[in-house]
Amino acid sequence: MSCLGFVSCDNKENLPQRSADVYLRYYGMSYNETGTSVAATSDGGAIMVGSTSSTTDGNNTDIYVVKVDKQGIVEFEKSFGGDGDDAGKKVRVLENGNYLIAGDLHNGSDYDMTFIELDEEGQTVREFNYPSSSTGYDEKVTDFNVSNGIIYAIGNTSANNQDVQAVRIIYASAVRQSDTKEGFNNFDEGKSIETFSDGSAMAFWNSNMSGTKNNAEVGIWFQDNQSAFEPRNVFDNYNDSSAYELFAEDMVFTKDGDVVFLVTVQKNTGKKGIIVFKYDRNSIKENNDIPQYVMKWSKEMYFSEDVDAVAVYEQNDRNLVISMTASTSSAEDDIAIMKLDQWGNQVFSNPSYF
Repeated sequence: MSCLGFVSCDNKENLPQRSADVYLRYYGMSYNETGTSVAATSDGGAIMVGSTSSTTDGNNTDIYVVKVDKQGIVEFEKSFGGDGDDAGKKVRVLENGNYLIAGDLHNGSDYDMTFIELDEEGQTVREFNYPSSSTGYDEKVTDFNVSNGIIYAIGNTSANNQDVQAVRIIYASAVRQSDTKEGFNNFDEGKSIETFSDGSAMAFWNSNMSGTKNNAEVGIWFQDNQSAFEPRNVFDNYNDSSAYELFAEDMVFTKDGDVVFLVTVQKNTGKKGIIVFKYDRNSIKENNDIPQYVMKWSKEMYFSEDVDAVAVYEQNDRNLVISMTASTSSAEDDIAIMKLDQWGNQVFSNPSYF
């Protein structure tokens, strides 16, 4: 049996004195549960999504949703799925306080992106899939955002081996507004998408153009050019170097008008670490060459153990919390947390491990 775990704390070097402010809890039932996304809720709690095999007696997996209060006590848990292996991928809190969950749903022959809206009590408001009927290809979601009534989702499709897939969906009617694909006949994977106020979007993905070396890529999906990403050469200095291999992991638009990219880096020496980049996001949107991009800072970090970056989150104080998995000396993977301030300085000297 494995469980979905949730850690709430500020820093192992400076833990709050009241035990109610810090907790480590596990959530799950009789079989395996895996967590993939968490979002803070307006009541001080959190909502988490992932997958569970407990609802199928250990056979297939269903989408798993858990809502907890600020002490980590379960308020509701739900599962959704059919006869295949289904998985929750991302959860967002909507402006009305409801929760929108995106996941992969097996329709009997292939996978669709599925979207489920829950109210604050956990009741289902609506569900729909993209595409609405089978295409013969898998269409899987990794990340999404909602802006002005439009869902912007990114993931991948099994068409053409595996391409990045992005889609705009009119939320009120669940009708596709536009979509685009990006790929090079190898394993390509959409990782993150953020939106601008004018209806454009920035996409972040992995590209295995050569079939041997992975590159992190950025593109702009303009509202008036709905059929393709316009590439941005943000990481060409790394992608063109044989010394580095970059893996796109996460991207976040910050409160000060910038964008933060989180990548896992593997050097040709075999050492793995992370790099965090902070750019003025409008300079990337409006220009298409490296000299025109305004980079605020970058931070390349290696530790005593190999790490893989997972996600980056901006706190209300504009500090950045970075989650990683670390291969420790015990041959088991741990969760590692690193915090940077808005200028890229480490808030505490070493990652905290859980």
